[in-house]
Amino acid sequence: MPPNSNLKFEDDKIRTIGPETPLIKKGVEKDNDKIPLFKHKYLKQTILLYIIFFIWVMSTFLYGVIIPNMLVDYVAYKFPSFNFDDQQSKAAYYKSYSDALPNLTMFIFGPLVGVLSDSSIMDMASCFISMYTHNLAYYYVFHTLGGINVVMQPAVFSYIADIFDEDHVPILYSFAGASLGIGVVIGPLIFVFISSLGSQFIPLYVTGGLMSLCFIGIPFLPESLEIAKENNRIQETISTFNPFKLIYNLLKSSGYIFWVVLVFASINYTGQDLINDYYLFASLLYDWGPTQNGYYLAALGTTIVIWGAFVIPLLLKYLSQRRVITIGYCCSLLAHVMFVFAGIKVKYNFVIFLVGSIFVGFVPNNMNIIQAVISGCTPANLQGSVLTGANAIAGLANFVGSIAANDILMYFSSPNAPIFFPPAIFLINGVVVLITLISTILIWRAYKNPPTTKSLNNEKDQKQIQDLENTIN
Repeated sequence: MPPNSNLKFEDDKIRTIGPETPLIKKGVEKDNDKIPLFKHKYLKQTILLYIIFFIWVMSTFLYGVIIPNMLVDYVAYKFPSFNFDDQQSKAAYYKSYSDALPNLTMFIFGPLVGVLSDSSIMDMASCFISMYTHNLAYYYVFHTLGGINVVMQPAVFSYIADIFDEDHVPILYSFAGASLGIGVVIGPLIFVFISSLGSQFIPLYVTGGLMSLCFIGIPFLPESLEIAKENNRIQETISTFNPFKLIYNLLKSSGYIFWVVLVFASINYTGQDLINDYYLFASLLYDWGPTQNGYYLAALGTTIVIWGAFVIPLLLKYLSQRRVITIGYCCSLLAHVMFVFAGIKVKYNFVIFLVGSIFVGFVPNNMNIIQAVISGCTPANLQGSVLTGANAIAGLANFVGSIAANDILMYFSSPNAPIFFPPAIFLINGVVVLITLISTILIWRAYKNPPTTKSLNNEKDQKQIQDLENTIN
């Protein structure tokens, strides 16, 4: 049975990211007249936020192209007798932990700390040392600690939710997805250009420089907590650091939130194969190297931008967020099905792979829309808390999904597998996506009139808000 669907909140408790930024917020939202988005007081600061987010994504994906190449080179050095398929299989094994461990760090420390610039620099420095010494221990240790920086994306969404009216949030989240997509486009293209300069270390230097620029800009952003206080959205804060307690309290707070958060966890789990496995998958099937994969990732980023900046805002004009989420799951299902056919010997399998990649571009944007739904059914004073709890769950789902995606790819592309079938992970996760799609439709039907931030802040609903605060805290 799902938890009690009656919304329950209490008082006085808040979570924090770092020493000053709250994670659990309390207060009463003012019913101000709606301000047009282009006239909003903090529009310029939000544009700066998008620029910082774009630089962070660009450097992250540039770094992400470096890692698989480093792991393949490591396997070739340590296991010179391996053939090409064995090398790719072993590299997939190492990459599973490279992808997963930072998400585990986010799950454990996300409710406790904010984005730390020094962990990013240490991560990249450790990669340099591992490439130079052919020892992955340095990389794994500091890359795991660098997972703290995964909280950047949920911090961006929480920031937007703090300072903007709920009617603006879906579009602003979509624009954040477009910023992500532009970063995904430019980051790999930078890699393709600088990798032709000869040194394998130059991409690391550029990545470190970009990440430094990102964190130089952060102090110029006003503190969203102070803005929320000015608008009477937050009154007091008390910290909750335990991720297990935060998740438990979140899931039992509301039946509707419970199910939507599980949908959010599912898309994070099943998205790992589409986003992270393309490199080794394409290398196995199409003999792609770093340059081809860099161009592919740039093209994938272009589709993310098109979906996030043009198609999804248009859909949101005519359809509810929940219907757009359903469309997003249909796109994810189509992408998985096409990747399965792209991995077997059928006519035009390469074309099928490219067409399927177009639908992959919806997946990161769909994650953003689901977060907007979660935010929109939560009182303003608890949005930060709920989003952090949801992203802690997403971090755990990403951790498990990364391990599963890479290890299944490794197994079915190794000599030990009963059949050589690299797209097995897309088939398995495609079934999970289908089940989630059906479940999502049932959730929407079961909760035809879910609570909204505005309705929860009506005077007659203050008792429900106080009960929900008590449950979460």
